[in-house]
Amino acid sequence: MSKRNLAWTAAIALIVALISMLAFDRGIAQAVRNSGIESAAIVVRLREFFDIFTGSALAHGYGKFGQLLLG
Repeated sequence: MSKRNLAWTAAIALIVALISMLAFDRGIAQAVRNSGIESAAIVVRLREFFDIFTGSALAHGYGKFGQLLLG
């Protein structure tokens, strides 16, 4: 792939990502919240599991100090 094609692909991907975030993200988030699935046991367990990889549990467990550790 040439550099020109790579640049066009990156630009198109960026535009599609921005449009999808602005157009669809809020609607999907509201639909999930209204469905009540976010409080299902499997979803809660998966979220806790993935917090290990993102460091979110560390940040919440130690307050501001956790954010400093993540940085």
